Amino acid sequence: MVFTMLSGPVGISVGRQMGERNMKAVAWGINVEGQKEEFWQAAAGKAQFVSTLDTYSEVEMTPKTIPFVRAFKERFKKAPTYNAATYDAIMILKAAIEQAGSTAADKLVPVIEKMEHVGTAGTDTWDKRHDLVWAVGRTAGIAVQWQDGRKVPFWPPDVKGMQPFKMPKP
Repeated sequence: MVFTMLSGPVGISVGRQMGERNMKAVAWGINVEGQKEEFWQAAAGKAQFVSTLDTYSEVEMTPKTIPFVRAFKERFKKAPTYNAATYDAIMILKAAIEQAGSTAADKLVPVIEKMEHVGTAGTDTWDKRHDLVWAVGRTAGIAVQWQDGRKVPFWPPDVKGMQPFKMPKP
């Protein structure tokens, strides 16, 4: 296993070079370039088994996930990456403003702290420290792996639409 924490073009180089060297390992961690549909081509088709945490795929994280991903692809001609979850943040803020009847932070914070928001990326709730609850069934993200030119979602495994994770042959 090769643990990655990559943002930017170096993610493409790592994926391509692992394939060129026929490494019998899986890259795993964060690879922002690996979240993009054009990654396989950018890595010259050599990024087999590269895996990354991600936010979106056509899997049922919530009832809103698949319709959001499809609408995003239709509008922007590519799949969303993690930063598209800004949409959920804006919807949370909108709901809080409407409920509080104010844009003042002192009025919004208590509303958001009590909120359970079913968004496009997950179900958002907050703990006593004001932190977003990260857990399967809440907001957990997903994991994807490049397999034969396709970005394949594999985790969390109990979500409808997830597919098997693959390992290189020894």
